[in-house]
Formats: sequence, C-alpha cells, structure tokens
Amino acid sequence: MAARETENAPTEWIGTGKDEDHIANEKLAFLATLTVDQSSRRGAGVYFSFMEDVWDNTATAPFNAADFESIRRSQSQGFVYQLCSKFIDTHEMAKGSRSATTNTNDNNLRIDAYGSSDCPSAHLLSHAEVCHKAFGILAEACVGKKVDDDFGVTTPDPKGAGVTTVAAVAPVAAVPVAAAVVEKRKRQPPERYTDSGPSKKKTKKQKTKEQIAEGRLKLWNGVSGKANTSLKGHKFNKMYFHQQETYYDTEHPSVLVIPLLSFKEIMDWGMQGHQTSYDVLTITFGEKRKRAGQLLTLVLDECRLDEIEQARALLETFVRGVAGSLLNKDIEQNFKESDYETNPSLKAWHQLVERVQNKSQPTIGIPGARQQPGSFHVAKSRLSRGNSLPDPWLVMIKAAINYSSFRKTKLMPACRPENIGDEEMNTTQGEELYVKDNVDHAAELALSLRRGGTSIEIFSA
Repeated sequence: MAARETENAPTEWIGTGKDEDHIANEKLAFLATLTVDQSSRRGAGVYFSFMEDVWDNTATAPFNAADFESIRRSQSQGFVYQLCSKFIDTHEMAKGSRSATTNTNDNNLRIDAYGSSDCPSAHLLSHAEVCHKAFGILAEACVGKKVDDDFGVTTPDPKGAGVTTVAAVAPVAAVPVAAAVVEKRKRQPPERYTDSGPSKKKTKKQKTKEQIAEGRLKLWNGVSGKANTSLKGHKFNKMYFHQQETYYDTEHPSVLVIPLLSFKEIMDWGMQGHQTSYDVLTITFGEKRKRAGQLLTLVLDECRLDEIEQARALLETFVRGVAGSLLNKDIEQNFKESDYETNPSLKAWHQLVERVQNKSQPTIGIPGARQQPGSFHVAKSRLSRGNSLPDPWLVMIKAAINYSSFRKTKLMPACRPENIGDEEMNTTQGEELYVKDNVDHAAELALSLRRGGTSIEIFSA
C-alpha cells in the first residue's frame, strides 16, 4: 500500500480545529488501511466480538451494601464537583437547569470517539424530569460528599464543654477523641468558640430527613442563581455518541463503554488536576448488537486480552457497587406513588428495589471470566477533549446499568427525557432504522462520508 494513501490516517478521532473535508480525508485514509474483508465485516457490524462471546454472563453475586461503599469517592476525589454541594444549604433548588456544554476543546463538528460526526450528547446518568430523583444516592458517591456531612451532632468535650463534631464517612478509631476535637477546633473560625465551648448561636443542628431528601435533589438539579451546580447537567456527565438514544442511553441498550483505567485511576479522576484523556473498551450485546456494531466501523484500535479482563473486572466491581446502593432505605425518598403509576421504567425499578430490600431477590448478574478465553476483536477508542471527555466514574456507572439491563435486572430507571441533549440535533440519522436489499456499499459509504459520519445506513441490518 502506498504511503500517501495512509499517511493521513488518524491515531484517535479528534474534531478540534478540523473541518468536514479534513475529517472525511482521515476516514478515507483509515479505511484504506483495511482489507476488503475487514471493511465488509466492520460495515455489517460483525467484525468486533459481541459481549455474549467474550464474557460468561451467567455469574451472579449477592446484593451487598459494602460493595456500594467501596465505589464511594472521598471528598478530595470529587473535587471537580465542589460547586454541586457548596450551596445546597444556602440556596433554593433550581426550578429548571440547562445542561452545560460537553467537555470538549472546540469540537465544533461534534466528533465522537468512534469517528462519527454531528453527534448528540449522551447523559451518562439520567436528567429525565422524574427518574433523575432515583440518582441522589449515587450523586453523593460521585462527588464524595454526603448531603448531611456539614451538619453535626453535639457530643461532650472531655473537659465538659459541648463541641459540635461532624460524623465521619469512615471510622477513625486510631485517632483519640481529644485529638479529633482539637483538629475540629482548628478547622473552625476562632470567634465561634468560647472558654465554655462553641457559641450557641453558631452551633449547627442535625438535618431532618426532609432536608436531606431535598439536598440530594439539589445536588442533582443544582441551585438557583449559581452556575455549574447541577450534577445531572455537568459537562463531565456527558459524552458525544452517535445514535445514543437508540443504542446507549435507552431502556434497552446494546452498548457498553468501559474505561481502560485502574480502579484507583477512576476514583481519583475527579481530583484536582487529574482530568486526563483515557482509552475505553466498547462492546455490543443483545438483539441489536449487529446494528450497534456498525457504529464501530471506524474504530482505530483493538484491546489486548489483559485489557479485556481488566474491563470485565471493573464492570463487575461497579455492577456490585450500584446494586449495593439499592439497599439504602432512602433511595426512593423523593418519589410519590403516582410517579410509579405513570412510568413503566420507574415502576419496574421500584419493584426491583422492593425485592432487593425484602430479600426476595438476593443476587444480581455479573460478568464472569471465561475459563478458556478465545481470540477476540474488541474495540478500543480514546476519549479526550478532542471528541468528548466525561468522568470515567460516571461512564462506569452507566456501564453497570446497561449491563444489568442485559441481565434483565436493570439497576436504575432510564426514563427518556423529552430533550435528549444540550443542543438541538441537526441530523436525521438515527431517527429510523434502514433495512435495504442489494445495497451499493461503495456508493452508500461515499454518501455517508460526505455527510460527515458513518451510520447503519451504510450497510443492511
């Protein structure tokens, strides 16, 4: 193959500073590196392996609250979301919030990590009007701060003075009580303390259940008069994904996206200065797996076997973690009975929560490792600000939810909102599925490239 035919082939899909002609030339250069058989199989959605073949999908694990605590971030790990919790005690909840733009660097063509253009934004966790209320417990775990952390209980000082202390997220038995009191006093403004203890005027009271419930809604919705306080609308809760409403963010998804990072890297990504690009494994499954596989036509790389196993282990950890959150007695605290009656997705989730909490459903399906792993083709792409760069913790929560849907026990409700993105979609691709006979694939590919992306229009389903 002549060098000039492939010299423009990209190593990752980046839209920053590029126009449609530039992207089209990169796509053609990459396709020139493939054999005819590879091109045909990719276009038909059957080149990359399906999840059913790669992992053992019969394994189960018990619901365990400790598994949820294991994926809860610390406050420093949730640094990038500090505005989401900063004003929940002082401001009213926003009556409506507009999503922030997706985390990109001038990706005006809205290129996704798979080479498609003009893509809508997929919200990793729900921003639907009703179903978002199910995500308050997960929101706390994401930002690393419980809604009632700032409200303490009055405990006796060893010398007899009353001191307000904040309950710790994890026990700190190794620290003597007196030392903990001294440390607390150091953190408080000096004028709040007198010789007999803290000023009664400044002493905080423990939050009521109603305040905690409202605080979790504020954490998710944001507050009035303050920008960037909504977790559901946060730029790190979004990623560009072609036809996301059909295959990714839907009641019956067909795609998993899993960061190829260590567990620690995922937990630490929200720390100050840790927002770096990362690779992801993408795999399709279910009845629409071949059609979803066509979205991977332009994927530039493939995962190694150790990366496939790393992704499986991460998925198992987060499936267990999200499953454990359902044991929290407050998880449905912001719903009314009428909410369940009008929304099938929410009703099914409500029934699952009941079964989990009354122990009539003791286990959740998890991905298991195959005893004899085979030779697989599994898509590997890169998320960056050149396409879109979401929080990998949220990407993993979405992966866990989508996997649980495949196992017929969807851990969180979908509840599609009326407005599915932060901007109006300016494409009709994905609004319907095309099934064509006697397709001229070369002509369809050329047409799609002129449009700026590949889609399932290229090949028959």
